[in-house]
Amino acid sequence: MSGTFNGYHVWLGIPPNEQPPNHYRLLGIAAFEVDLDVIEHAADRQMAHVRTFQSGQHRALSQQILNELAGARLCLLNPEKKTLYDQELRAKIDEAVKGAAVPLGKVVPVAKPVAKAVPLAKPVAKPQARQLSPEVPDEIALDLASFPSSSSGGPPFQIHVKRRKYNQASAGKNAAILGALMATVVISGIFLYYFVRNLDWKQLLGTPSSATASQSEVIARPAPNPTAPPPPAPNAGQP
Repeated sequence: MSGTFNGYHVWLGIPPNEQPPNHYRLLGIAAFEVDLDVIEHAADRQMAHVRTFQSGQHRALSQQILNELAGARLCLLNPEKKTLYDQELRAKIDEAVKGAAVPLGKVVPVAKPVAKAVPLAKPVAKPQARQLSPEVPDEIALDLASFPSSSSGGPPFQIHVKRRKYNQASAGKNAAILGALMATVVISGIFLYYFVRNLDWKQLLGTPSSATASQSEVIARPAPNPTAPPPPAPNAGQP
């Protein structure tokens, strides 16, 4: 390197903590890359980029990096050299990992927190459920007088379920009354039908019937006069 200028960092993006770089880091590829085409293209790309600085003030550094890139290319494209280099690189990495391990100090036991005793709540006696018949609907009523106080810790209120008693005799009586009402309605309808059918609507509405009209016509005719001469008899000789 020339002066304080770091060409590895500026040109190839390799930070100082990774210098001197290994062959894979110098080419900008993953460690232990096995694809030879990837290695070849990476070497060509890096060398072409560094050649652009050969005419500048850091031409000596650029030539040094070019030589290192060419050596990495030759080593990794040769299967035998690559195998030996990978073994050496793995050994260096293992040593660096072991050296970076921080020794553990004395382990101080951590005191366990003491569990604070919590008083148990008093069990609340549940009201005994009454055995109800499933055939009759429920009547639910709130017993306000049985509300417990807030200090007792019980439920806010109690619900009492009452059941009405099923009376079979009253049900039969209701059915009999209903049948009698239905029979009365039917009989009343029949009588009303025959009454309306036999009713004289003309007399009811003021229209004279046929018998009354004929009787008035007979009364209106004048009575025959006994003193009047009889009508002439028809002539038998007339044609």
